[in-house]
Amino acid sequence: MKEFIESSIRFKFDEEYWDICQYDVNGGDFRKNVHLSETKAVDFIGIYNKRTLILFEIKSFKGFGNQLSVQNRLLNSMEELSTEVAQKVRDTVAIVAGFNRTIKTPFWQKSEEIISNVNKQLMIIAWVEEDITKQKKNEMSTRLMKLKQKLNWLTTDIYIENIKEIHSIFDGFNASSV
Repeated sequence: MKEFIESSIRFKFDEEYWDICQYDVNGGDFRKNVHLSETKAVDFIGIYNKRTLILFEIKSFKGFGNQLSVQNRLLNSMEELSTEVAQKVRDTVAIVAGFNRTIKTPFWQKSEEIISNVNKQLMIIAWVEEDITKQKKNEMSTRLMKLKQKLNWLTTDIYIENIKEIHSIFDGFNASSV
């Protein structure tokens, strides 16, 4: 079982199902290898059941909902945040291709193979923790639609998840508060 803590959330991945990489830890810290300012990446990249590549971007605003900066980021059905996630996904796809050319490990080779093969599945998970209210629950479908619009060039398999609304999409996966 691989376990990572990101934004006060514990993510557990069963290695029977997952080959998972947290960029700053076992991804070799991509910033040391990518020499372009403003380049960003998602928090985790995982290969599920050896055939599906899943990019995870984690954002936690829980307990900060009363701060103006957080409210601004979540306004307009998450416009600013969906743009940030989409840009991280875009940069991650480029990083995966570049790593496969220069770092050549089985993980990066398999990741790039999945990205470049239209018959393989690529999924995006935006994990957004916030102080959930009834109004915000009603906004989830609008937020998801916004994120899908920004990433439709890559995939339509896009989900917004959080601990309270976690869906059993995958075997061997769990998330909980720290």
